Amino acid sequence: MKKRDNSINTMSTDKRPMSTNEYVGIAVIVVVLTLGLFFYINIKNQDINFSRRAFAGLINGRQAVQEMIDWENFKAVGADAGKTYSALPDDKEKADYQKAFIEQFSLGFRQTGGRFKSFINWRIYDNKGEDIIVAADYKDKDNQTILFTVSGYGPKKLEAVQWEQRR
Repeated sequence: MKKRDNSINTMSTDKRPMSTNEYVGIAVIVVVLTLGLFFYINIKNQDINFSRRAFAGLINGRQAVQEMIDWENFKAVGADAGKTYSALPDDKEKADYQKAFIEQFSLGFRQTGGRFKSFINWRIYDNKGEDIIVAADYKDKDNQTILFTVSGYGPKKLEAVQWEQRR
């Protein structure tokens, strides 16, 4: 006859308390992950806020927006403003062009009945390569999204403003 083994086979578990170093290690990991997420969100928000400020400056005719635009490369709603700007012979004509461009952009926007508050759902649209593209949907027109191309390196500059049909 076989003898029955009534002993319970349990795995040994280490029930020792965590050391201070282990707590510090976990805390450091949590802090690093939290800071990383904060900086990632903050960087995205900076690009969106920059685009909003630049667009508001353009549509309100604020001349201070000149400093936010990459005039040599600027493309606006199908026009190559940068090409025209770069062909101008001197700084005075370039300054006059900047002023006139901002005034005309603002005037055109107001004449079409556009309102800044009609632009909703501001977001990062594309973040590939050197530039960041910020998008905002235009709620007063079906399927219209405005795209802002912002330089990704160095000081932020607005490089393009263009419309896109949403699908």
